Amino acid sequence: MNAQDSPSWYQKFTNFLKTGKTEPIVSSSMTENIFYFSQNAPHLFEKAIADRMVQKVSSREVTTHHLYQKALNTPGRKLKLQLSQELQSMADVEETFATFLNTTTDNLHICTGESAHSSCHTDVLIPRDFDCLRSLKQVYEDNCGKFTSYANNFIKYLVKECEQPAGPIKDARQRLKAACQRRTE
Repeated sequence: MNAQDSPSWYQKFTNFLKTGKTEPIVSSSMTENIFYFSQNAPHLFEKAIADRMVQKVSSREVTTHHLYQKALNTPGRKLKLQLSQELQSMADVEETFATFLNTTTDNLHICTGESAHSSCHTDVLIPRDFDCLRSLKQVYEDNCGKFTSYANNFIKYLVKECEQPAGPIKDARQRLKAACQRRTE
């Protein structure tokens, strides 16, 4: 096969965009290919194409995103049920931490230190008391189940309990245990 018979990088790339089949110059993920091509040939991209092709996903929500994409593109109940279970698990985690913080799930992501919910705040604290943090995570795992990657979204609240405790750490453990038990009722 000579150079004239082989498709150009532009042809490979447009074919990749049309079909999704991997024959781009760089054999890697679609997102990596888009970044590669956008850096080397920015004039080829319109903003709409790039926005449609590149999606931002939190590393803590990759499982949910993956299941969602597979459920959309695959017929059948199995993946849709897995997605439903994953969403229920996320709701359970949110409910547990909302109960632990004595707030509502609606306020869980938007609460600040100035809100009426004094225990609910988002200061960035550097964890130093890892024994305390491990013990709170252990209470969670013993009473709620596995500390999932999605639960890591709320670890800042456990760090706060360890670094700026409102009371004895045993009270925080009891509140977390009660929040888990309330969820399972």
